[in-house]
Amino acid sequence: FLGIQIVVAINVASDNLIISKMLGPEAVTAFSVPERMFGLVPMLIHLALQPLWPAYAEARARQDDAWVKNTLRRAFVNSLVVSSACCSGLVLLGQWIVEHWTAGVAVPTLVLLGGLALWKVVDSIEYSLTSFLSSAGALRPQLLYGFMAMSTALLGKVLLIPAVGLEVVPWVSAISRVIWSSIPLLFLSRSLAKS
Repeated sequence: FLGIQIVVAINVASDNLIISKMLGPEAVTAFSVPERMFGLVPMLIHLALQPLWPAYAEARARQDDAWVKNTLRRAFVNSLVVSSACCSGLVLLGQWIVEHWTAGVAVPTLVLLGGLALWKVVDSIEYSLTSFLSSAGALRPQLLYGFMAMSTALLGKVLLIPAVGLEVVPWVSAISRVIWSSIPLLFLSRSLAKS
């Protein structure tokens, strides 16, 4: 758990440091304000799914495999649908919200908002998987996949920010999570739910 939390903390905290170092402190505001806005979506998904962790463990102990499979499927689909709907709304209204929120100091581009939306949808659906995997004691794969995603994202940001700019940050985070974390966790969850 400590290792997983360290990987998550580095993943979350590193963006502002990298942006500040490579693009200057003023670029941090342009990124962090809309990122905080989109961050509310996975936070709400996490709060809604948190009670499933002990429920999965209890159902597995009772060998209620049908409940585990159905609940995992519903949690995944609901996370995908709700986070996609919320993030789509934030993409549509995000420029207006951030402009008014910051009194015109920061107005994000649609490319940045789209990347943030994808990143936070991936974060939301991944939590539906990790809550199940944690209840099953599958912590090492989460740490390994999270480390791979974090390492790839950090390298990608360092290499791409000078060439592309601020807009690449959430896209790199989202794509590295999909490739190195979400897809492997999905297959692992399906495998453990069947066994």
